[in-house]
Amino acid sequence: MTNRFLAIILIGTLVSCATIEGSKRRIPPSGISAYGLDQTVNLRAARAQEDEALKKGFEPFPEPIWNYIPILKVAPRYPASAINRGKSGWVLVAYTVTEKGEMEDIRIVDEYPESTFSRSSLAALSQFEFQPYIENGVATRIPNAWNLFTYEIHY
Repeated sequence: MTNRFLAIILIGTLVSCATIEGSKRRIPPSGISAYGLDQTVNLRAARAQEDEALKKGFEPFPEPIWNYIPILKVAPRYPASAINRGKSGWVLVAYTVTEKGEMEDIRIVDEYPESTFSRSSLAALSQFEFQPYIENGVATRIPNAWNLFTYEIHY
């Protein structure tokens, strides 16, 4: 009787410790530097933008913007298949902004869940527009610029 009782308690404990799909969800990164990608130019660009804003009388930014400010950002479409399955997630995309303000070297750095939101994120990113970043009077490439697309269903 005691062994059976212990077995029931052990099974109950194991079941209560088992993770469900929602609890395995990875949280999105707070930045791209954790992936080993150089952010030197991006930080200089962010500081220059903040200095420019302060000169114009704007309040200091509450958080670093880490990149420069784009001309246009487009929200991604939530994939119907993900909505139907109640899936939430995120995609971290990195790219280079050229001296002309165009994007190249676009790549997905990380995502969760895999392959669920990547197509929608890349489609939205393809519509972004940037003003070239000028440093010391010269248009400068911005490698490892990034955007985090998050997808959440709120009921």
